[in-house]
Amino acid sequence: MAKVLQFRRDTTSGLSTVTGAEGELFVDLTKDTLVVMDGTTAGGQPLQKEIVASTNITSGNLNVTGVSTFAGITTVTGETLFAKQISVSGVTTVSSLYVTSPFILNPTSIDANYTVPANYNAMTVGPSIVVSSEVVVTVQSGGKWSVVP
Repeated sequence: MAKVLQFRRDTTSGLSTVTGAEGELFVDLTKDTLVVMDGTTAGGQPLQKEIVASTNITSGNLNVTGVSTFAGITTVTGETLFAKQISVSGVTTVSSLYVTSPFILNPTSIDANYTVPANYNAMTVGPSIVVSSEVVVTVQSGGKWSVVP
């Protein structure tokens, strides 16, 4: 007979007053995620769930404090704070972006076709950028692409 391991579980509201033992796990039934207790913090620390590529974050503020990867279509409205490393691929729209690191990284080569849309500005940090052979960077009418040394 198979054995089943179940963790204690409750809603986000119910867990908000729980101070579990250090390392104790709970299941948050509201957020569908695990919560790790540290023995002192009421409510513990919820683990970050993977965001499905087709999910849009479209309201409120997004504060990213760990190393995070977003892929697919990512749309965020409201204030957006990235305090650690973030990797974004696919179509991404952010209405306001605050970066707390003094570094913004981009690759030194362009390996896929890219289009700067009409009436948008694009910036790449150089001093030089290599556009791979047979790759095309298109700047539509009214758009501008600058390579900043």
